[in-house]
Amino acid sequence: MADVEFNTKELDQFSKDLLSLAQQIKGKQSRKFMRKEGKKLAREQRREFKSCNIGTGEGDTKDIEKSFKGGKVFKKDGDLAVRGYSSHPLTHLLDKGHIIKDKNGKEHGFWVGYNFIDAAAKRFENTYVDDTEKFIDELLREHNL
Repeated sequence: MADVEFNTKELDQFSKDLLSLAQQIKGKQSRKFMRKEGKKLAREQRREFKSCNIGTGEGDTKDIEKSFKGGKVFKKDGDLAVRGYSSHPLTHLLDKGHIIKDKNGKEHGFWVGYNFIDAAAKRFENTYVDDTEKFIDELLREHNL
């Protein structure tokens, strides 16, 4: 049986360079990227909400349309995360549905939700993966790796 020899010197150096890069960009660039992605997610949620044709585009529905925002970047289980959300108090009712009750508490049926938040998240998933790949490629190019 022939002996096969592998030279991993360059691979070891590349892994050290990547680790060094990760420590250098720890905060600012990745947080800025995540903030931008949160805003894109909020835009996608707004677009999905509009496509549901809820209401007349006046009053509460217009307020809901304006209320989609990108959240703050935070750490979750050691990773950076960001949310796209709506600050309007009725959005979750239109999204998930709700029981219709009168002022006496008597139930009059169930309003089925539109699930536009989940639909927007699914549509945004591919965009996020593509943007992340571009971000990583750009970082590697900037630092000559």
